[in-house]
Amino acid sequence: MSSHTGRIARVREGRGPGRQAPLAGLLAALDLPVRTVAEALGISERTMHRLKHAPVVPVAIADKVARTLDALGRATEVLETRAAARRWLARPNPVFGGRVPLALLDTSLGWEEVKQVLGRIEHGVPG
Repeated sequence: MSSHTGRIARVREGRGPGRQAPLAGLLAALDLPVRTVAEALGISERTMHRLKHAPVVPVAIADKVARTLDALGRATEVLETRAAARRWLARPNPVFGGRVPLALLDTSLGWEEVKQVLGRIEHGVPG
């Protein structure tokens, strides 16, 4: 059984990685305004508030939550602190055409692009 099997099952069930409600956990981890996180997930602020404490969310949202938490984890590894990772994810970046990295995480292709830039930063190439 792969290490991702459990995570995949949780996403398919609409659950987050821990016992906390997926959106509440993401908001706590990112420590960013609700509006910013809702926009990054491609949902309305109203939907975010409605589902914030729900133990189960639609699969598409659970998938985006998992991807965003993965990005936060990877950015923390590369940038060495969670605070630096949060700032990097939330600031416009010329590498992404002036968009914030967080805004790219609503798709797997955007996450791949963010991972590539983090890899370059890790190896000393500006990003």
